Amino acid sequence: MNEISKADFVNKYLNVSGSLRQTGIMEFLLLTFDAREKRKDFLKDLIISMKMKIIEFQSYQDWDFLVATLDNENLSKSEFIENDFYTLQIGTLDYNINILNQVLNSLNEIVIQQQDNLSYTFNSSLTNKQLEYLLLELIKKGFIDEKTDKKDFYNALTNKPIEYIKNKIKWLKVSRNKQVNKRSIIDFIRLLAEYDLLESSDAKHQKKSNGKLFVKAYNCFADPDGNAIILRNNNIVENEFSANECSEHYKELENIIKALKLI
Repeated sequence: MNEISKADFVNKYLNVSGSLRQTGIMEFLLLTFDAREKRKDFLKDLIISMKMKIIEFQSYQDWDFLVATLDNENLSKSEFIENDFYTLQIGTLDYNINILNQVLNSLNEIVIQQQDNLSYTFNSSLTNKQLEYLLLELIKKGFIDEKTDKKDFYNALTNKPIEYIKNKIKWLKVSRNKQVNKRSIIDFIRLLAEYDLLESSDAKHQKKSNGKLFVKAYNCFADPDGNAIILRNNNIVENEFSANECSEHYKELENIIKALKLI
């Protein structure tokens, strides 16, 4: 994003035109800034600006209350604030500050970085026949959207520059909290590596529980609503790659991956 769109982003939320979502702010940061410290500095400045805006709104509110008491001496401050226009504005800013602080805290854990060797998709050894089978099976079993573009799917698994992905592949499996089932995505990556269907560099990263593959997942996959999927190192620790620490979809995915070896 350029400087104009960055300014638009600040104005939108500083002027209380909407409530922030963690996925939205994180995607904005990743696309706009090439370094973690720049992202953190941006968030800190925005939080300060929002706090100053709250102080400004509170001063307007105090003045309005003073004017209102001229007509109604018995009006209480709490009663006035409950129905005042600025109360909602202040509440939205408080909410957005809380979201920004959560994102700021998580930046120390996010493994996504802008690096040349991470600007490519997964490097698999799958043939076109295997890719076609995999696409159809993942759609049939409800793992990915039936509208998934064939080219996007092939490009996601054949070591292409990320610009080749026009629309990220929507991963449809969700957890009990109705959020995308991240563990099932990791199972999918892990199984490709375990069955020697990822080329050596990607397979090596997987075996080391390396975050670089999580970056590739970010580049290639989205949740059912099309939002970015962010995997953190603290989501997946080494023992979570063991057979007894997997998603409920592991066996179904394994059957699909096993079948690829026969094609």
